[in-house]
Amino acid sequence: MRVYKQNNKLAVYLSREVVEKLGLHEDDEVDFFSLGGETFIFAKKSDIAKMLASGKEGNPSIREAKDTIQKSRKEIMLSQEEINVLKKMDELRYNERTRENVNRRLNQDERKILHELEEKKVVNLFSKGNSELYSISNDIYNKFLMRKQQKQERALEKVEKRERNEISNLISNIDDDNVRALEKDGFVVLGSESEASLLSTKLEESIRRGFVLGTRAFNKKYYIALRSFIEKNGPKLVAKMREGKTRIEDLSRDAGISEEGARAVLYFLAESGEVSEKKRDSFYLA
Repeated sequence: MRVYKQNNKLAVYLSREVVEKLGLHEDDEVDFFSLGGETFIFAKKSDIAKMLASGKEGNPSIREAKDTIQKSRKEIMLSQEEINVLKKMDELRYNERTRENVNRRLNQDERKILHELEEKKVVNLFSKGNSELYSISNDIYNKFLMRKQQKQERALEKVEKRERNEISNLISNIDDDNVRALEKDGFVVLGSESEASLLSTKLEESIRRGFVLGTRAFNKKYYIALRSFIEKNGPKLVAKMREGKTRIEDLSRDAGISEEGARAVLYFLAESGEVSEKKRDSFYLA
């Protein structure tokens, strides 16, 4: 192996033997850990996790490496300002998280924080094609970003349960198949203006209180949905779109909802300007 200079940084080109031995692929996350002095361990993060769980305690080098890795993981602490910078980065889709895009999103103080996060190896900059992309460590993402997302999801579940109870009280006496479908699935799709108008009349109180929303989509169908259904599934679909997914079948499958349910949510997001349908059943972040 040799060390090369690239973009004012030093890079190491791994031999084919090392790449094959470690099972490395593009975008794999790797890390270095000091074993003391001038000796380091280099491994895929997934292999590090396996090593930590292995029983190779008889090998002093592995035992010392495990102690070092565990200590370094325990010491990872971030300030709220650092977490806020990570959140801003995470708002960008993965393939759009270039140095230029990230720097445009951050102010001068936040760019200094980003540089500190690079030095801590919390975020990494790597080359992909003609671009340099930032990646956030899986450990960091799960510890500082996913936790907030899970907290928000739990809060939404409480809101959804409360609203469903209120809606159930409002519509329990309405004898209508579409109303029952709305209560069961969270949305209903109607083919004509007269159907939508009739259902809106029956749901007048729920609409007035903001529990039920309606829109006419580009496919000329009418979508009526519970607000809680949109708030619950909107972030899931947006997250998948940030990963580069655009087709309705991919978005709905990965978000775990039906295609028609995904359409309902995306049409409401399009109405608010968050997404756009550039061609039939292909949605993009605005």
